[in-house]
Amino acid sequence: MYRLNPPAVRGGSPPSHRGRRCARLARRDDREYREYLREEQRRQNRGPQRGSRVGVEKGCSAGRMQAAFHYGLLTLILAVACGCGGSSSSPTTPGTTSAPYSQTDLVVGTGATANTGNTVTVAYTGWLHDSSKADAKGAQFDSGTIPFVLGSGRVIKGWDQGIVGMRVGGQRRLVIPPELAYGSTSPDPKIPANATLVFDVTLNAVQ
Repeated sequence: MYRLNPPAVRGGSPPSHRGRRCARLARRDDREYREYLREEQRRQNRGPQRGSRVGVEKGCSAGRMQAAFHYGLLTLILAVACGCGGSSSSPTTPGTTSAPYSQTDLVVGTGATANTGNTVTVAYTGWLHDSSKADAKGAQFDSGTIPFVLGSGRVIKGWDQGIVGMRVGGQRRLVIPPELAYGSTSPDPKIPANATLVFDVTLNAVQ
């Protein structure tokens, strides 16, 4: 049975039911606020999280530095490999021996005679002079057919000198030293400087 007038309590009147409820709510709110503050402090102390902008930028920067390092290392390895391989695979200059100018008729022609100023058509094959080979024919460097005006300087001096007097259908072998050929220059990788040359020439036409 409830007392309508409860006895007085030392220090003042006892708190009502509503007052006790308000006090409990205030204490709970205070605990939740302190927990919120602690959580915020922990979040600040942890710094940037994985996947944050700063973390991603740092990861990308490190990745770029590592990729650049590997690329530079690969470039260096390839450069060294190419440098080492180049010395072994580079073409060597063919050798040649020396000889004075000479012309030898292999076949005497029966047609018109070639004279200075005539337009002649000549078929030819050329070799480097090599006295260790048969007929001194070393490495072959060219062959073909060419028309030119004899004595006009359009061909090497050895040809302007060696074709004169040939008759159509004739074949002649010319041994041409550097001073009547290309001298100290190299007109082609197959022909070294100061090379003595051997030509077999056939006179096909005279105009």
